[in-house]
Order: sequence, then structure tokens, then C-alpha cells
Amino acid sequence: MKILLVKGNMYDPTKKYFFPPTSNAHLDTQSIYAPPIGLLYMASCLQNEGHKVEIIDCFHEEKPMERIQKSLTSVDAVGLSIFTDYLRYSKEISQRIKEIEPDLPVIIGGCHSTFFPDQALEDVPYADMSIVGDGEHAIIEIIKAINGRIKFSDINGLYFRQNGKIKIGKPPKLVEDLDSLPFPA
Repeated sequence: MKILLVKGNMYDPTKKYFFPPTSNAHLDTQSIYAPPIGLLYMASCLQNEGHKVEIIDCFHEEKPMERIQKSLTSVDAVGLSIFTDYLRYSKEISQRIKEIEPDLPVIIGGCHSTFFPDQALEDVPYADMSIVGDGEHAIIEIIKAINGRIKFSDINGLYFRQNGKIKIGKPPKLVEDLDSLPFPA
């Protein structure tokens, strides 16, 4: 299978955060960039299982929606990293994906899904599934479930839609040995 992984935050010149709030320091956090390390780890895990992976970091795309739309023609599932600060963009991205490819599975994960597990699928109504906690092993299991090899309800840390309702899989499991993960893609 080919999976598209998307870091859904986009540069928004109207957002400015200042840290710490009690100081005179003025720091635009959008100028502080870190690669999408979680998606890079997940990509390595998927590649080790024989899957092809494409990563799009919307923050650095001139026309992110066009790039996503172009990629949708050749993928079997989309993983979307969700940050609460950029929830609006995640909703827009998932909605656009479903408008173009209504049957394409959209999987969300990241900070918002982990901190608000019961709410994440309501916040992003076009997503089909939400990974809570570490996604490196869960994404492999989700791909197996999409292919009909296991049940979604047997996957640790998964919230998923079924017959119009949000269901919960098994409790999330942390990756105990981080050294067991492959080096990021």
C-alpha cells in the first residue's frame, strides 16, 4: 500500500505567540521549525513493512492543498498529524480529501488526538480514525485492518467510526523501548 502522511499545520502570519507570557521577549513560534519527527518515525515503520510512504509538511509547501490533491490519486490511506493550534487547517484538509476521494481512509493522530481522545473525531468530522498516543505500531495495525486482516477493535489506541458511531479499540500502549524503532525516514 501507499500511505500519505501530512503535517497539517500551515503558516499563518496572523498567529503570534509570545513566550514566556510574563516577559518582554517576543518570539514568533512559527519561525521555530522542527521536522515532523513523529511522521518520519511512522514512515520508517511503514517502509519496514513494505509500504510506500509520501510525507507532506504543509508548513513548507507553497500550495499545500494542491500538493495533497495531486498525491491523492496514488495513495491508499492518509495519515494527518493534528495540532490543536492548527485544528482549523486539519478540518479543511480532511474535508477536502473526502470531497476528492470519499472512500479514502483518513487517519488522524498527534497531540490533539492524544490530549483529547474522546473529542478528536468530533473536532475533525471527516476523519475516519484517530490514534491516541504512540502511532508507530498502531499505523501498521490500521493498515492490516484496512486490508481486512484484523479488526479495528483489536488495535491499541484507536478510536474509529463504525455505523455512524465512534468506537474505541484496545487501550493505548506506549513504545517501551524507543531504540527498537527504526531510524526516522
